[in-house]
Amino acid sequence: MIARRGMIEEITAALGANGLILRGGFVFPGDEDAPHGTSGAPARSVLLVGQAGEAPLPHFL
Repeated sequence: MIARRGMIEEITAALGANGLILRGGFVFPGDEDAPHGTSGAPARSVLLVGQAGEAPLPHFL
């Protein structure tokens, strides 16, 4: 699947609403043994998510 235009912006907005930010990501090369996703199929890409700012997220306290 190729990401449609605006998909990263939508993900970034959804994360921001919860105090998180998109820190980066990568696409697995076709010849690499990628981990399996929740569907059981190998993942094609990974997005790295983290918190914004110094305060810890309340659900981790």
